[in-house]
Amino acid sequence: MKNVKVGFIWMFSVFASSCSINGNFKGLHSYYNQTVRQKPDLFVNSDTIDNLCDSDLSNRIIITNGIKVKECLRYLPTSLIYMWSPNCSSGYCYSLAAIQQKCKEKNIQLIVVAEYYDISKMNLKYNLDKCIFSIDTKYYRTNLTAMYREMFLYDLTGENNPYLRFIQFENGILSRTFENVDSI
Repeated sequence: MKNVKVGFIWMFSVFASSCSINGNFKGLHSYYNQTVRQKPDLFVNSDTIDNLCDSDLSNRIIITNGIKVKECLRYLPTSLIYMWSPNCSSGYCYSLAAIQQKCKEKNIQLIVVAEYYDISKMNLKYNLDKCIFSIDTKYYRTNLTAMYREMFLYDLTGENNPYLRFIQFENGILSRTFENVDSI
């Protein structure tokens, strides 16, 4: 019995010591304040823009909320919102260039919405037809990504589904949602 206890303790200690967290916790919190502080000229608040969908702010990030994005979608025949996680590496995260190309082929206006702030990814130049939008954490009064993302998506779609990745609209009306880029 003593050997079983010793063996169990040894296995547990080996297992526990082999686990470690590599990287950061981006995706749990917005990192809004530190990102905007690092490069304030990269960001524009949507309050200063008349029509988000007509704005010509290439290589800038527009800070906005779901209500304002939904309003601008009324003027686009077919549009696709992609909820972009800048540091995501799973099979459901895609390159912005690949999504933009698929949308061009199908005559769909792509709108990328960053789920959280990351200066190293947001500072890159992407070949997109529209500038990237980011979620206004001050509007939603939280820095917890899951919370403001859910509120943003509710404002945008009127549905309680916080796990949406691709959201397609026809003249501002929600037409379908999906998770895989092959569904475009």
